[in-house]
Amino acid sequence: METYTDAGENAWLQPSEALFGSDDLSAEFYGVTPKTIRTWKRTGRAPLMALRLMRLRMDGDLSALGGKHWQGYRFGADGLFYHPAWRRGFTPGELSAMFFRVQNADRNRRLVEKLQQQVDDLRAQLEKEKAHAWALEKLRGLSVPL
Repeated sequence: METYTDAGENAWLQPSEALFGSDDLSAEFYGVTPKTIRTWKRTGRAPLMALRLMRLRMDGDLSALGGKHWQGYRFGADGLFYHPAWRRGFTPGELSAMFFRVQNADRNRRLVEKLQQQVDDLRAQLEKEKAHAWALEKLRGLSVPL
């Protein structure tokens, strides 16, 4: 069951006309018939999802579809993805590369931990060797020449 809402201040009708220019193009965007678009215009009521789709289309606001956890994340008119804590937008390629960078960073972290353990083991071994060498020197100093 679809929830309908008044267009109200969102006035999705004007942006829809400005973006698509015709009922046919609007209908294609929303996945409905042109007759449905005309009904929405006549009644001033549209399904909530239609308003959310228009909000996403107009200002790229992902919280329109994803909820409050996506607030501040958006798609810009330039087609880039914007993170709320970052000024510059990201291309799809950059987003894909971030996934691989995160994997690479995690692999490098594990490698550093492994290397650190090896360094610690070598230091411990060196300390044992130093103690052994010191003990040998002491024994040599105590030996009585014949």
